[in-house]
Amino acid sequence: MSISRGAAGAVNVGKPIEDPPRKNTENYEKRKLLEEQGPLLWDRLRAQMTKLCSALNAEYGKEVVTTQMESAGEMDARLSVAGAVSKLSVTFDAVSPSCALKWFYSGPATRTSPDRRCRIYVHNGTVGFQANATPYTPEVFAKQMFEGLLSE
Repeated sequence: MSISRGAAGAVNVGKPIEDPPRKNTENYEKRKLLEEQGPLLWDRLRAQMTKLCSALNAEYGKEVVTTQMESAGEMDARLSVAGAVSKLSVTFDAVSPSCALKWFYSGPATRTSPDRRCRIYVHNGTVGFQANATPYTPEVFAKQMFEGLLSE
């Protein structure tokens, strides 16, 4: 017995029929959450990075790591030790879910630290970072970025 794909009732077999107004509402709510909660993730990441840099400077007894906020969604950290300068550049865009957080290195840290990026997602009304299908806190990413800067 063969199945005719053109038969009445066989249309959209295997695909749920979506209600366009409901889908538009869900997309709106998701974007609204990203715009509201995304900057808070960025603030937590920047605060943790500043804390890690301050701790290293205190350990050295002088300023070896400096941070600079280029704009609302950009941050740079520079490590100067023994004449070598490594730089970490981080960008954040809350409304770009697939690539919200990006960071890369220049200088000696480039040899051992890969450039990375991660997405931002909404789950049960909460926004978070995710890489390789694993959720991460901003503090964990800040630590990874900082360790990459130190890995010469």
